Amino acid sequence: MSAKCSAVCGGGIQSRTVYCQQYISLGTYITVSDEQQCPQQKPATETMCNTFQCVNELAENTPKIRTDKSHFVQMKPTRRVMLIIGGKGTIVTRTTILVRCPVKHLDQTDVEWHRDKVIIPRDKKTRIMVIPKNGILRIRKSRLKDAGVYTCNAGTESANITIEFHSEEDALNLYKYRLKYIKVSSELLKEYNANSAHESWDDSYNYTTSPYTFVPHEWKTCSKTCGGSGVQNRTITCEIIGEEYFRVVEDKICINQRLVPPVVVRECGWKECPAWISGDWQECSQKQCINHGVATQTVNLDCVLPNGTTLSLDYCDILSKPVHSRECNNSECHPVLMTSPWTKCTRSCGGSGIKTRMLKCIWPGSSRPAGNNCRNMEKPSVVMTCQTRPCPSVCYDQSKYCSLVKTLHMCRFKDYSVRCCRTCS
Repeated sequence: MSAKCSAVCGGGIQSRTVYCQQYISLGTYITVSDEQQCPQQKPATETMCNTFQCVNELAENTPKIRTDKSHFVQMKPTRRVMLIIGGKGTIVTRTTILVRCPVKHLDQTDVEWHRDKVIIPRDKKTRIMVIPKNGILRIRKSRLKDAGVYTCNAGTESANITIEFHSEEDALNLYKYRLKYIKVSSELLKEYNANSAHESWDDSYNYTTSPYTFVPHEWKTCSKTCGGSGVQNRTITCEIIGEEYFRVVEDKICINQRLVPPVVVRECGWKECPAWISGDWQECSQKQCINHGVATQTVNLDCVLPNGTTLSLDYCDILSKPVHSRECNNSECHPVLMTSPWTKCTRSCGGSGIKTRMLKCIWPGSSRPAGNNCRNMEKPSVVMTCQTRPCPSVCYDQSKYCSLVKTLHMCRFKDYSVRCCRTCS
């Protein structure tokens, strides 16, 4: 009887006991101690078993894609940028984009790229292509329409990268904001990029001085402008910043580098709310006429804190804003006709032309339209004639052959003398 296999997979040994026996009678056997008495060759006592490959070994040899989850943001126009599959890239248009898909247990030339489930060709004639010798995706002189999700496939493994674009102006603003946080040289950042998908697959890479930094963003609007208990929030990002671009990485990377995150919540607003303070009503002036015998008068408003500090009107509650304009009686309010300046004469020379001007009915002071309130008034003229000086005579040649006309004495003919006026005069 055979024993169990010594291994469930990957090759084991199965053993059994072999006896030399002699038949006596009636199905009875006795074991012979001298195995040489058995005429046949002794059968094998061990054999290989379960030689199929273990599942774990199969998994270890399947292709694995190394991804970079960071967000790459370009701040200065450059000829080209190199990205790693797995994250996101915000690029300036017209930049050539190269995207690596580092794979273990698979030749880089066997990597396939897709966009919207359509395979990207390995054709050098196309602007978006896969470089045949290394499997790198290349988007030459990128355009806005190239934005989207690109997928790298390696066997059963796949990974994505999202490409989007921003303007040079937006990129420059990001650069200006991060100037004070730049502490990585272009060479060190290139070293980081090379290590982020290094062929050794070594995750123990460290810098002597941390190249990472927490970058705080703008404070959001205060939850309450006054009355106490107001708070403001802001976000922070962990970044590695160079001269031409920066990468946004996970916050835990900065924390593991023992960097202290900036404050993200703070109190805001005044403890007491400002109030509206009204002044005296101004005179009912003719300068503010809006109808027959009707004008408007206004009052100055201030927004003031209890301690007497005057603030911008925006800080006071708009819903409780007092009335600051009202109608008032002014017997001197009558509509008037206003004319615009005369236009230029329709002719510049050689006879008479016309000039025109606009006529409007308005309320004086406010200059608001008065509609038909001027219909019974005598209206000034809006059209007048204008005389111009005589036009200067202009004599010029209309043909490049006029010199030949004069040589052939053809100026005596009216048609030629007109067409070659300058030559024939």
